[in-house]
Amino acid sequence: MKRVIYCLILLLFIILFASAETLIPDFTSVSLQSVDDMIAEKNTLIDNYLINPSEQFVINVLSELDVITEIQAATEDHDPNGNLHKQGGYTSAIYFTTTYLNPSSVFGYSIVDKGTEAGGQIEVYETAESAKKRDSYLSSFSGFLNPGSHRVLGSMVIRTSSKLTASKQSELEKKIIIQFLNTLPAATLVPSITPTITQTFTPSVTPTLIPTITPSCTPILTTEPDKTLTPAYGIVDSHGDTGIIVREKPSIKSSIIRTIFNNSSIEVTGHIAFTDGEYWISIRTEQGWNGWVKRNDVILPTPVPETDEINDAYQKLYDQAVELMQAEKYDTAKMIFEKISDFADSSEMIRECDYQQALSLEKGGSFLDAMVAFTLLGDYKDSNDHALQNALKLQQP
Repeated sequence: MKRVIYCLILLLFIILFASAETLIPDFTSVSLQSVDDMIAEKNTLIDNYLINPSEQFVINVLSELDVITEIQAATEDHDPNGNLHKQGGYTSAIYFTTTYLNPSSVFGYSIVDKGTEAGGQIEVYETAESAKKRDSYLSSFSGFLNPGSHRVLGSMVIRTSSKLTASKQSELEKKIIIQFLNTLPAATLVPSITPTITQTFTPSVTPTLIPTITPSCTPILTTEPDKTLTPAYGIVDSHGDTGIIVREKPSIKSSIIRTIFNNSSIEVTGHIAFTDGEYWISIRTEQGWNGWVKRNDVILPTPVPETDEINDAYQKLYDQAVELMQAEKYDTAKMIFEKISDFADSSEMIRECDYQQALSLEKGGSFLDAMVAFTLLGDYKDSNDHALQNALKLQQP
């Protein structure tokens, strides 16, 4: 009798375990045909949202994958193919390494140096036609100079290393494609590879647009904006079902950074522009991404000043910082850029100040200080190469 009871209990555990397994989504069960069906189903959204996405958008999507370990974007000075920003070339090229192989087995000082072989690459083109043309070109090398797997999604060519087995190439390609498809504005698009936790967005009570900075150097006379904006908090409402597009700059021709679902909370950071016959406002998402959206796509409980005076004042500060950079007063220029970091490309100019100062140190023979400065800059431009060059100079007698 006891043996019968034990057998029944064991059988019950086996049934429960088998049922539990069916509740866990198995990514490997998603076939290439299923991915093709997903792409066909969302073809219109892909044409609207995944054409010439920004470099940062691609990096953000890749960084959410647990099989991607390191990411680096090519620059014009550090592009193995020399096609970046050229006619018919790509608008950005992002290289990455993967857990599926050891990147140290591929020669190169950086991820870009190692190339596609260390994991893979995403080439972004201005149009889908250009991406398809590139894909056809890569196909011509199959069986001769094996370029690895390659697949077009929107205006992107997704490539994986030829060092991977066919099954690993397929698995990595599927994960990347599904991750991009999950950025499309639909509530239930495709199974997520990794679950995301929804967090409640609570705006600060008294946000300050420009933080107070105590300069560590000799103060300079600057023209502060004559109005201080208190950022407004709004709700996304595109008057449709898809949500809205966040762009890098206030223009429908600018690169797409992100899409935001309807009813999402956003912070309006205070800048206004009028281009393409429409008003645009600068915003920050709950996840901390900055960009521009059309004014009519946001419901604002608090008003946003419809004036260009604020932008004019910021422009004066920006121009003054650029003049200081040209005069090699990098610390002071950086202080101003930090103060107006939300304006134009000021956040990028902060790093440019550090880069120019590092070049100045290198030129002056301060190789140790230059090496440290370039190392801190990481993947910015050709900083890694300069850091290595200065390290080699320090070893010379």
